[in-house]
Amino acid sequence: ADVIEARDADSDGVARADSQFWIVRPHLSLDSVTGLETVIGARYLAVRPGSNLSPRADTFEALPEPPLDEQIEPGGLQIVLDAPRRFSLAPGAPVSFRQVRIGTVTDVQLASDSTAVEVYVYVRPEYASLVRDGSQFWKVGGVEVGLGLVDGLRVEIESLRSLLVGGLALGTPDDAGLPVQDGHRFTLHAKPKEEWLVWRPSMSVGDEDDLAPLVPARGVVSWTQGRVFKSERERAGWLTLVGETWVGPAELLSPVADARETALLTIGERQIPLAEEPAWTVRGIAGRVDPEAGDADSVSAARVRLPVAPEDCVIGAPGEVDAVALSAARMRPDEDRWAIDEGFAVDPSWHGAPVLARADGQLIGVLVAR
Repeated sequence: ADVIEARDADSDGVARADSQFWIVRPHLSLDSVTGLETVIGARYLAVRPGSNLSPRADTFEALPEPPLDEQIEPGGLQIVLDAPRRFSLAPGAPVSFRQVRIGTVTDVQLASDSTAVEVYVYVRPEYASLVRDGSQFWKVGGVEVGLGLVDGLRVEIESLRSLLVGGLALGTPDDAGLPVQDGHRFTLHAKPKEEWLVWRPSMSVGDEDDLAPLVPARGVVSWTQGRVFKSERERAGWLTLVGETWVGPAELLSPVADARETALLTIGERQIPLAEEPAWTVRGIAGRVDPEAGDADSVSAARVRLPVAPEDCVIGAPGEVDAVALSAARMRPDEDRWAIDEGFAVDPSWHGAPVLARADGQLIGVLVAR
């Protein structure tokens, strides 16, 4: 093993007991090529400094390669998979979702009672929301060879790295379930079931902190219909308070034909008469100023933006349901609206739910469930 001695007084900042050193050498891996500059130049040291609270140290044993946990970022998800055997897995093996790498195997070891193998997995922060309590994991890797009468010899390789060290794949059902926390345990399967390969849930990827403040509220419009034979009517949906304005489907915020005097909008314990036209109406979306929040001149519409073309967005699903991701590729122009393709399941009870842009968190529309 390479031994490093730190004797210079200037090394106090990094010469700590928990610091990690490694010698940068030409290194060819299945993921990358690094350190080529040391082929014709001098080798050099790289270091990950330890804590300033750790005692000073003078001698270190160099790591054979950069530490794996350099790839781990705050906010990621760390879970454990229980497997009947090792499955040729090793630290550094990739974890993928739809063949896109989302994480890494960080350790493989026997369970404390030796009845199983525990595979420790780290999932990057932007992909942590893909792992739900209903998710399934299976081993991938090696070469699949098939001989068909029509297409002849077929060879499939999941990835070059998976070919040698193995890898893991993740599938999440359409009814995704709840996100999991650090330490959650799953079972690792040797192969996937056929239905796992066709799961196609819509789950948001990335940071959604800017999208959280817009929470929809249930709105119910009620009115009396008819002059001689009267009947009570109502329609309902979701409305979103943006600044001092309720934004939602125009049918929930506009006067009811022939019932201006009786139409009433109820939001929680609030009741708002619908005798007057809303502050604005565009493309079937309306904004009505809350009478108790201020006048029209003080309306803040900074978070409302009507797009000219489909864009990646998130549907702020109401109630206890998680926000649902929707990509621009799944929408198409339909008169003055954007129609969602039939493969995207829309719950009719979400009518009026806010649609927020992934790019800037602004309200760009509302969901109209037909």
